[in-house]
Amino acid sequence: MRLRLRLVLYIAAAALFPLTVLGLASLHIASRLLLSQVADLQARTAASVAGQVDMWVALQKGVLAQQVRTFALGQLSETATTQYLRLVYRQTPGARVVGLFDVDGRPLVGEVFLSTPVGAADPDLADRPLASADSLPRFYEALPAATNGQVELSAPYGDQPLVAAAVPIPGGDLVLGVELSLAALTAIFEVGPGGDLALLDAGGSIVMGGQSGIIRPEAFRAFRGGALAEDIRYTDPDGIDVVAACAPLPSVGWTVVVAEPVASALAPIRQIQQRLGYMLLVAGALSLGLGVIFADQLSLPVVRLREAARRMAQGELGATVPATGRDEVAELTVAFNEMSLRLRQDADEIARKNSEIEGFNRDLQRRVDEATADLRAAQARLLRAARLEAAGELGAGLAHELNNPLASVLGGAQLLRARATEPSTRAMLDAVEREALRCRQIVAQLTALREPAGRTAPSPAVSLPDLAHHVTALVRGSFQERGIALVVDVDAEGPGVVDAAAGAQALTALLACARAAGGAGATVTLRRLAGEPILDLCQSGPVGDADDARAQGLAAWAASQLFATVGATVEAEAQDPAGGRRWRVRFAV
Repeated sequence: MRLRLRLVLYIAAAALFPLTVLGLASLHIASRLLLSQVADLQARTAASVAGQVDMWVALQKGVLAQQVRTFALGQLSETATTQYLRLVYRQTPGARVVGLFDVDGRPLVGEVFLSTPVGAADPDLADRPLASADSLPRFYEALPAATNGQVELSAPYGDQPLVAAAVPIPGGDLVLGVELSLAALTAIFEVGPGGDLALLDAGGSIVMGGQSGIIRPEAFRAFRGGALAEDIRYTDPDGIDVVAACAPLPSVGWTVVVAEPVASALAPIRQIQQRLGYMLLVAGALSLGLGVIFADQLSLPVVRLREAARRMAQGELGATVPATGRDEVAELTVAFNEMSLRLRQDADEIARKNSEIEGFNRDLQRRVDEATADLRAAQARLLRAARLEAAGELGAGLAHELNNPLASVLGGAQLLRARATEPSTRAMLDAVEREALRCRQIVAQLTALREPAGRTAPSPAVSLPDLAHHVTALVRGSFQERGIALVVDVDAEGPGVVDAAAGAQALTALLACARAAGGAGATVTLRRLAGEPILDLCQSGPVGDADDARAQGLAAWAASQLFATVGATVEAEAQDPAGGRRWRVRFAV
């Protein structure tokens, strides 16, 4: 990770980490306090609602008890009893059905109830709940037994909901039965969004409220009919965490439940979280901005130093970086500049010394090369002279030993040929004379090898064309005697100048080699390559006999040695594509 980025992240972390930890800790504490306050508020709400419901129940019981104390129902006629029931129905606001029953719950007279709305005709009964003859069996079934002389209420039932009240009539075996509607309590259990309020009967079923569906009656089974309970936690079937409280109604065994989703209860905490997130964003932006400014102030000089170091590594010694400020980075920059300038001075001094040493080495190497070349040339000349001297000594010895016999053979052959009369004899003597002359020529060539080494001064220089024409004019007759055609194609232009005597001797030896290689009918062509100091000698056609081949080898060796004395080289003998042999002589320009 780059230094600049690390500095920015470190600064941002140093600014945000404490704020984040403090904010999370504060949110945790606030959440616990808020849930505690919500639980306390739910408990007080449940107790308050339970008190209201209990007050309503007590009021209904008191009204009904007062109704039976006023009249002696056992002494009234059936018509008067019906009128009494109507009076009770009108004076009891929550009454839906009013009837008179015996202790076994059997109706004695017709029940009083309202089956059709009265509307404005009777404002006192305009809001009364309606009933019908079909709903009476449910009322009979729910009517409790009044055996202890007190008003008894049944468990709530129906959709409205309803309760059946049994009021024992003093001094007789009669019971006033009243079906009461709980509609008056509906407004109490209507709550706003987020929370819920419900009334559970003694069996744990929801009687009123519970519209949101978050109240689970089984979660309050252990608290029904008991004391006030708060901070009850559970999870509803939809996976919503709920906090609740409940308060009992001991007189009837009902329970009031207040519940709210934990998320709804912690809604203020979410607002705090949002504000904390906003604060963290603002703090992060500020810390990043300040971190970028600080990192630039610290990293830019380091980047400049890095680039300068790279230029120095690439050979740009003496590179400097502007130093600003008085901090440690500025001091480092000054030290770097001093080091770079010192390295440049040292490099210049080393380069100057190296230049002097290289110049001295070049001069020394040149002298050594010249001395070595002279030594090698001298060695080559000495070796060549030794070889030629040895060949010359051999030729001189051979000449001394062979010239006298050859002279005798040559003289005898010539004398016998002059006296011979038969053509066959003359032809044989001609062949003997010719071979004796060839042997003398070979001996003369071997003897001539000593002459270049023993010569004290070079002969005049001659061009290659002049050398070629001069030599071929001298040896053309010997080619004609062997029946070999000699063709000369050497132009007068182009480089190439050679010592006349040595060049003539060497070329004569090479032509003798080509002549010895060919037989009667062969062709020897001497030409010079266009614009090059090269003589090309080609022999084509019939070849000579074995003795001629051996003479060819000796002549080729002698020719190469002679050409070397004039700075020319003879390329290795090669087979000509058209047949025959080929030699090339390359002269120094």
